[in-house]
Amino acid sequence: EANGKTEDCVYQVIELASNGSLAHIIRNTGPLEEELARFFIFQILHAVQLMHSENYAHLDLKLENIFLDDYFNIKVGDLGNSTNVGNNNGFFDQKRGTPLYMAPEIKSLEPGEEYDAFSSDMYSLGVTLFVMLTGEFPTPSDLGHC
Repeated sequence: EANGKTEDCVYQVIELASNGSLAHIIRNTGPLEEELARFFIFQILHAVQLMHSENYAHLDLKLENIFLDDYFNIKVGDLGNSTNVGNNNGFFDQKRGTPLYMAPEIKSLEPGEEYDAFSSDMYSLGVTLFVMLTGEFPTPSDLGHC
């Protein structure tokens, strides 16, 4: 990975994700078998655990932001919404993310309120796993009374 800037632009060179995103895979092949979903989710959890251990929350985890290299290893991308929440014990006060993957407490966030950014990443991972296994987004009835 390399970063830099010239007079006219800022750039970042990152590893090629030649097998596209998990969203691309699921759109083209349908839901994943449980074993394959487990293979991917463990890798994603490891990446998110590393981010959280450094006090960063991703805040936009979704199939479109999870990429696959030549060997189908996971690369978590699109860090544009990520933020360091270490100074606030993991809490954050801004709506970030994609509504279909967003935790309910973020959707209903009022000015001056905060939410646990690490927990919101876990909620997004739950939605991601649900879609990986079913090919569909959860509906309110799937979520029970959370």
